[in-house]
Amino acid sequence: MKVCVLFVKKLDSMRWGIIILNQRRNSLIFALLMLLISIQAEALENFICPEGFVCPEEVLAKTEFWTKLFAVYDENQAIFYDAINPQVTYKVIDGQKCRIRQGGKTISLPLVQQEKNRIRRTLLQISAKKRMGLTDWTEEEMELLQIASVKEDFNFQEAAGENEIQCDNGLKTKFFEALRRCATYEDIFARQLESKGLPLDLKYLPLAESLCNPAAGSRAGARGLWQFIQPTAKSYRLVMNKFMDERRDVHSSTIAASQYLSGAFETITQKAEKMGFSADSTSVSPLALTSYNCGVGGICRSMNINGGMDYETVIENHEGDNFGDAVKNYLASFFAVYYIATHPENFYQQEIEPFPIGSTQIIKLSKSVRLTDIAETLGTSLEKLQELNPKYTPSVLKGSVPIPKGYTVEIPRDGNLVDTAQLELEIGAVVSTFDRRQEEHLAYLEPRPILFASPLVWEPELAVPQILPEVIQDNKNHFMQKIFSHFSNVFKKRSHKK
Repeated sequence: MKVCVLFVKKLDSMRWGIIILNQRRNSLIFALLMLLISIQAEALENFICPEGFVCPEEVLAKTEFWTKLFAVYDENQAIFYDAINPQVTYKVIDGQKCRIRQGGKTISLPLVQQEKNRIRRTLLQISAKKRMGLTDWTEEEMELLQIASVKEDFNFQEAAGENEIQCDNGLKTKFFEALRRCATYEDIFARQLESKGLPLDLKYLPLAESLCNPAAGSRAGARGLWQFIQPTAKSYRLVMNKFMDERRDVHSSTIAASQYLSGAFETITQKAEKMGFSADSTSVSPLALTSYNCGVGGICRSMNINGGMDYETVIENHEGDNFGDAVKNYLASFFAVYYIATHPENFYQQEIEPFPIGSTQIIKLSKSVRLTDIAETLGTSLEKLQELNPKYTPSVLKGSVPIPKGYTVEIPRDGNLVDTAQLELEIGAVVSTFDRRQEEHLAYLEPRPILFASPLVWEPELAVPQILPEVIQDNKNHFMQKIFSHFSNVFKKRSHKK
């Protein structure tokens, strides 16, 4: 049997067709055995690059996959795909979960592992036949060849690696709720981004980071809307203690994220100019945004190693420095959430309406008070206060641990400001208020001095980031204040002992 394979590429889309012609010896009859042409509508119809961004062509194929994962596939569909090149989607199984929680652990289901093994086995068979110059493909191999044809020079051997075949369930329903949450916080995001001169479409980044959930957490220890890990959060002076975690505070974390992004754009632009390239915030936008996942240092090292500033050179083709599938898919996932958020009618029949928070104000406490006591005094539910104050730890939110003196609490109100005098009389704790609907309520959340973070000047020969002088001075002042406070407490304790 002689098998001939004809690949037909449509120039106006990324869809491929494969026609297998089966020719038997001494026969003039040709049997058409298989025609595999994707008829699924393109997920990125009328895609327009976000303002202030460059959209590398090689990213858009990945963007289409992530768009489908977020807003086309649902939670009961298991999608098997290549980790680095997710547009190579091996299979979609309806009514199948990829993993479940069992005994406090997340485990992969046996059927999922079996499917991964099948795909891996087929990839290795194709790789071996290609090395030997064979073309006697089986039907299963032909199907996979067609699937992989969307990626030029797809490496079948590497794709069969240990963690290269991924399985995830769709997020269509969850993503709808995420769009509603993001619409609720949109003004807060936009105000901070605008104050830093950043592209306003970055307000959709929390969709990719956390599905816009302040309580979100990751296995790597990242928390909050903007998914800060502890070291980065500390460098931006976000408070993390047994009472609260400001990574989960909408206002504080947004200020910190805008500071990071502003520093990233500035630092990478300066780095590109120092290397002799003509650069501005738009031309470095793919690198600056990707740095939110791998760090500014990782981007600058890749620029040094590869001698360029274009996305393909610095991100796609770079190996090492933990530039794995998460880094190589980060920009594509952002473009996907941006597209869905700006074209929700393409994916959902319902309108995206913000969650009704209502009118609120912020009170500052002059002594420790339990959240349950505040709820009782206000005549509101504990659940409502928990919803408005995600920054507090579970023990504080349950009311088992009181909120310390000097901390703030956001409370609901109807129409006029809550009578703080009455509150102070009843719980003896309110000393000041902030109206959430006015700009002044953010006065106490002004950006704080940054410790060991942007703005950075990257000096490759030193292999460490150099903090700008004004930041060093802020760090020194903060450090000296802490030393003075420490020794003052020591002397007070000694004098009491005497």
